[in-house]
Amino acid sequence: MQQPLNQTTAWEQGAVVVNARRDDDEIQARYHLDRTNALANRYKPLFAGSPMHTTDVFSIMSGEPLLMKKNQDIISGNGHFFRDTNYVCISSLNGAYVNDVNLKLGGKNLYDEFTNQWTFAGFARNDAMHDAHDSTRDNSIFACLIGGIKTTYNTGTDAIHAGDKIVWDIPRSGNDRRHIDGIDDDKILPILRTYKINPPNPDSLDLSGNATKKLTQLYRTLAKETERIVGTALSSANPGEPFDIKIGSYCL
Repeated sequence: MQQPLNQTTAWEQGAVVVNARRDDDEIQARYHLDRTNALANRYKPLFAGSPMHTTDVFSIMSGEPLLMKKNQDIISGNGHFFRDTNYVCISSLNGAYVNDVNLKLGGKNLYDEFTNQWTFAGFARNDAMHDAHDSTRDNSIFACLIGGIKTTYNTGTDAIHAGDKIVWDIPRSGNDRRHIDGIDDDKILPILRTYKINPPNPDSLDLSGNATKKLTQLYRTLAKETERIVGTALSSANPGEPFDIKIGSYCL
């Protein structure tokens, strides 16, 4: 198995970095929904009962994949404008939810609805600690790597090989995760996995019946997978192991 690059080398190779802020409004919303049992009425949890009060479950650690909402609020929950960055991110899926109204209107499953609302932001360059029990450890500002080479983790269930196109995804179960050294075992991370869809040969397509419907469905499937590409693996890794990735959806 190829060994990952060390952190210093990865930092020097064409890094593109932006200031980022941990999405503390999202964290507080998850705490609130958990306390008030609002999930039973208007919201549906992705991972019912996932721990949220473990010390570091919402801390952002170097190398973790980051997500942000596609429609970012420019005003925080306390009424302050976000002037320092457009990257307001989170790495933990603990307590994640979708609005039940949107789910019913769209007729989608929980996972499709969540991935429609969130997008990939980049990889954490350094830690941003969050401690629900000790505010003196709290630090919400960090650096987000959106281009270059970074050592990250195989957070999925299948092996990743050098040269694979990598997409972000979410686990289908709260237990569908791997132990990663230095990461809280209660923490549910986005999955990084191999791009799985190969465009079919047009000559082999069965377009009998409703051809327009079939082609539309094929296009949507390809587009949804392709828009979640985050880069190309430069080394190989089994689940839970580190690997190097060249960041960018242009890698396809």
